Amino acid sequence: MQNYKISGAPKFEIVDNEKDAERTMRDYGEVAIKPLGLTGGKGVKISGDHFTTIEEAGEYVTDVLKKDGKILIEEKLDGEEFSLQAFCDGTRVSTMPPVQDHKRAF
Repeated sequence: MQNYKISGAPKFEIVDNEKDAERTMRDYGEVAIKPLGLTGGKGVKISGDHFTTIEEAGEYVTDVLKKDGKILIEEKLDGEEFSLQAFCDGTRVSTMPPVQDHKRAF
């Protein structure tokens, strides 16, 4: 999305140390912290939902960095999230219905 200047693409950094993680979190304000390793879809932590301070977020970042070595820190986007898949044969596009994953319900 960034390559083609599509609006709505969040800013993000992949970091491998706590210093860069803290700088990125301070620069972005509210963030989503996403491990790069496998977490069964349950590893994302979000400002306001899972932590309220940079110190709390930093504890999670430290744990993930010890395990995986890298972490993605992304600008938090507010709004409704959904996934939409489309199939194309080169001339036609056909979409599946949008779907949602309500992870916070668990």
